[in-house]
Amino acid sequence: MSKSLLISLLAIILCFGAMDAIWLGIIADEIYQQEMQGMLRAEYPVWPWVSFYLIYALSITILAVQPSFNNLANATLQPSKSILVVAFRGFILGLAAYGAYNLTNYAILANWSLKIALID
Repeated sequence: MSKSLLISLLAIILCFGAMDAIWLGIIADEIYQQEMQGMLRAEYPVWPWVSFYLIYALSITILAVQPSFNNLANATLQPSKSILVVAFRGFILGLAAYGAYNLTNYAILANWSLKIALID
């Protein structure tokens, strides 16, 4: 993995960590507490969310960021277009990953609310 891709991977991990800390710790905490009564653990194990962040950040790097680096190296895309391509690929990957998680939970868990499925 090149130095640029490694920096991208670390940036993705930091951004997701910061966004989830704000979302889960501040903005949506009360909503989750209300909507998911009886489903939340008293204490959260660390390894599942650390594993998710590593796997997801690596997936974003491989599926969205790296192809754009390759396109730039081959001069097939201009940098401004490359950023849009990366953003679009990342958006599609995020939509698929979070959509699969939330829609599957909504389909099979009796207490998983549509509100949580849509806002998460």
